[in-house]
Order: sequence, then structure tokens, then C-alpha cells
Amino acid sequence: MESRFAQHQKGELKGWYTKSRLPVVLLKVEMFETREEALSAEQKMKGWARAKKLAWVNDDYPAISRLGKKKFK
Repeated sequence: MESRFAQHQKGELKGWYTKSRLPVVLLKVEMFETREEALSAEQKMKGWARAKKLAWVNDDYPAISRLGKKKFK
């Protein structure tokens, strides 16, 4: 994890998103059994709204649940 974070900080990885927003700040680390599980979780979180991501960073599980519910009219 440390080497991957260092690569982000140096702008060494492909892609423009992180490279264009340096320096990067690591807010939270979550461990997974497999790379596939980690990638799946990352893809799911990419679809979340900012408020839900911040709730996850702050371990605010009631807010994560609340923000995950769709609002119907």
C-alpha cells in the first residue's frame, strides 16, 4: 500500500485523474482478501455521492445506509 501511495504522489501511474490533483491525501484504508474484492468495492464506491463517501471515511454507518436509499416521489 505504501509503494502504491508513493506512486500516486509522484504522478507515476497512468491516468490523469489523480495526477491532476496532486498532492493526494489518504483518508482511509480498507483491506480485502483478494484483488478482485478490492476492485469490486472501488467500482461500487466510485458511483457514490460525495456525502456517502465522506460518511464512509468517517465510519458513519447510519448515514451510509440513509444516503444509499433511493428517494421516490
